[in-house]
Amino acid sequence: MISAAVKGLARLAYEFFDLISAAYNVLPHAFLLLQRKNQTIIKANLGLLKVLVAKSQAEWLKIQLKSVVEGLVKWRDDTRNHFKAKVKLLLEMLIKKCGMDAVKAVMPEGHLKLLLNIRKASSRKLGNTR
Repeated sequence: MISAAVKGLARLAYEFFDLISAAYNVLPHAFLLLQRKNQTIIKANLGLLKVLVAKSQAEWLKIQLKSVVEGLVKWRDDTRNHFKAKVKLLLEMLIKKCGMDAVKAVMPEGHLKLLLNIRKASSRKLGNTR
């Protein structure tokens, strides 16, 4: 039931992105739900975060960047392979919107290897397309 409500909120935020500021009020509660161990709730919350990152302005993201990154990297380690790709995709989106330096500044020390991997992979993609 919780995951369905979060998925519905994500869909509303996607469709009516001009009213996305109302979804920002729910964000602290979404971070609380990220602490649960239920995979369907985590999957729905990651979907909501993906919509908010995709539709948001960089200025707002920079304000919320620390809490978003801390919530994401928790699930990067905690699950085996369920959410690693989604977390990496969300971090890539944050890097594109906010910049590598901003994300690196709020990233915990133990996860800086992930940023290095993302940077290397993106440089490889740019090298192959040229």
